[in-house]
Amino acid sequence: MILLNPGPVTLSPRVRAALMNPDLCHREPEFADLQDNIRARLLGVYGLLPADYAAVLFTGSGTAAVEAMLSSLIPQTGELLVLENGVYGERLTRIAEIHRIPHVRVQHAGRPHSICLGSRRPSSDIRGSAISPWSTMRPRPGA
Repeated sequence: MILLNPGPVTLSPRVRAALMNPDLCHREPEFADLQDNIRARLLGVYGLLPADYAAVLFTGSGTAAVEAMLSSLIPQTGELLVLENGVYGERLTRIAEIHRIPHVRVQHAGRPHSICLGSRRPSSDIRGSAISPWSTMRPRPGA
């Protein structure tokens, strides 16, 4: 079965097999070794040096991860551009409202369009899709 809704994800046979292994206690050295390995490999994906960056593993739902990202990465003087395309994008806007993050909300239905922000220059943008629970956030050029 392939799930196309936000929420539980479809697991590959390899991941399902890994879940059949004995539990790993978070206080044991094997867990620390595994976590260190994952963090190092994540930095490697982006070509980042451990002396300059740290990968942080965050447990929770996709929404929890996005909320952590939004509430900690938008500069105090920054503004967020939220491109909404359904329920998930609306959730991103709500998170910004709850954390009192200044934001510009643009609703669209997946159609290409121009966005006129006037003199506003959001420092970051986030895009949410109602089809799959992915989000990307990036600094805005010239902000």
